[in-house]
Amino acid sequence: MSSKNGQESASEAKNALRARAVKRRKTTVGDSAAVCRYLEPFLVSNLNQGSGVVVVYDALKGEIDLGSLWDPKKRQSEPAISYAITRTPETDMDLTVHLVSAELELHRWGYRQPVAGTHEVDLSEIAAVLVPALAFDLSGGRIGWGAGYYDRLLARIRPDALKIGISDGFIVDKVPTDAHDVAMTHIATPSGVISV
Repeated sequence: MSSKNGQESASEAKNALRARAVKRRKTTVGDSAAVCRYLEPFLVSNLNQGSGVVVVYDALKGEIDLGSLWDPKKRQSEPAISYAITRTPETDMDLTVHLVSAELELHRWGYRQPVAGTHEVDLSEIAAVLVPALAFDLSGGRIGWGAGYYDRLLARIRPDALKIGISDGFIVDKVPTDAHDVAMTHIATPSGVISV
């Protein structure tokens, strides 16, 4: 429906929710330690004998920092899971996935990613993807920054892979979605991991 009829289009609704979430994030600090405390045992118990790779991200300012799960500089012990991290392409729109042991470089947007040419993880090996976002709903809808990188990655992995949204606790009644948006299977919050 058009905005002339007083109803926002999905794009306008997404932009409004995105702006609200960004404003909220400037005044709210998510509890990264609590999210990781719940997330690690959830992953260990829900992945088949630790098989498969879990895709993580390097946090932007204001995002839940998962470094204590995967970053060798922040971990207290050896991880029980194989972790991989994404690389944002310079020209096309498909994220690539690489083991976290790869050499990392700073992306112009402020997060670390594997250097170009690093060996890629076969997407069929991915058992779970930990997905950052600005907001979620309890149907698994998510709103990110709007580029669609994660939706394209999630559409390319095994259908049975877990898609776990990483939330600072900002869960709304309904996230506007489009046909290409991929729903989460779970949301990890500072209060626990919930199935959606």
